[in-house]
Amino acid sequence: MANFLYTTRTINSKDFVYMALYHTHRPQDFGSVVGQEHIVKTLSNQILAGTVAHAYLFFGPRGIGKTTTARLLAKSMNCTERKKDSAEPCNACASCLEIGRGSALDVIEIDAASHTGVDNVRENIIDNAQFRPTKSAYKVFIIDEVHMLSTSAFNALLKTLEEPPQHVLFILATTELHKLPDTIVSRCQRFTFSKIPSDALKAHLAHIASSLGVTCEESVLNHIVQKSEGCARDAISLLEQVMATGEKHITAASAAFLLPPSAAEEVVALTTAIVHGETHTALQTIQHLYDQGFQFLQFTDDCIAFLRTLLIAQVTPQYIDTLALEAATKKSITELSSSLTQKKLIALIEAFFDARAQLRQTPMPQLPLEILAVAQTQTDPMSASPVSTPLPPGAALPTQKAIPATPPPATDTVQMEENTPLPASEEPKKQSLAKKVKA
Repeated sequence: MANFLYTTRTINSKDFVYMALYHTHRPQDFGSVVGQEHIVKTLSNQILAGTVAHAYLFFGPRGIGKTTTARLLAKSMNCTERKKDSAEPCNACASCLEIGRGSALDVIEIDAASHTGVDNVRENIIDNAQFRPTKSAYKVFIIDEVHMLSTSAFNALLKTLEEPPQHVLFILATTELHKLPDTIVSRCQRFTFSKIPSDALKAHLAHIASSLGVTCEESVLNHIVQKSEGCARDAISLLEQVMATGEKHITAASAAFLLPPSAAEEVVALTTAIVHGETHTALQTIQHLYDQGFQFLQFTDDCIAFLRTLLIAQVTPQYIDTLALEAATKKSITELSSSLTQKKLIALIEAFFDARAQLRQTPMPQLPLEILAVAQTQTDPMSASPVSTPLPPGAALPTQKAIPATPPPATDTVQMEENTPLPASEEPKKQSLAKKVKA
């Protein structure tokens, strides 16, 4: 049974501040974490075996449980009532309750995005790590968005991260691993968090809605899952948005006004229109993107990623089964990949790359994609020549009158005659004729 935290903050004992669903339904034990079973199992085994590392690096997309897992690790390590044969925190002792409320003195969460300087690192981490925990067994530093630290801050953190005191545990979380120095990465145990599979995320949303006395049509849950793209926090926020209608049973019709089309749907729509040569539909889709306020640079990147999926699906058809996508999207990938040759698909990818390069220079963000849509639907992508209109059955081909060759100018003929050498027998006659002309 999933264990979530349900809290409500009070002000002056009368006014209540509403907490977002992704706060109130944050998992409070390892069993409630969704879609990260491989990481949960590894951490649980380390806790039971007493082989917890001194530094961890959690990497993955946003909203999939990195910070939540870090808090659960801190809670389990400091739980005073945890059973010996279990890695789960008791959620009843004073330490667990304080960490759950975010008021534990020995669990320090630092947002690296707002504490990037070396002085903040020295004051909040390095100096603080030298003191023993106030009440808990371990002092845990959770550094979120750690890639935002400056180079000097990373250098100052190196020594403490490599040889921390025995009572200190570091947990670094980031969405951009490539921005971290190798010296930092090599000093941590790295865990890669993946996007949550569609089925697991849909079941999680249905459980949350059921706990609040609300039911949703399956199409609504599918739409939320597809739009969230594997991010639990985004999915729960969208669920909360559709629940704002106040209905106990949420239908697709009532949610349509609150759930705009996802980027994935628009990518498939635009690609399908271009592949099938539907210029008007493609232009309408681009205009709709502009009206909805889509970022065309990101949308173009999404289109390139989708076309890459089509290219891989052509070469390796079983690749489609490994994708965490809706059945309708997988069907579209199969149909589009079979209706395009590899050469045309590669040409289309290159066209999107060209449009992406133009996006940073144009004053009209939709124009590069509109040009691409017209060019790819009105011309043959391989020859870049206009598509000819087919003739009606039985119609004769148009004829063209032959144009006679223009004779060379007379001056050229004269010039050729003057330059043509005369036979030796005619040379004396030419000289006598020249003398008569002079006389």
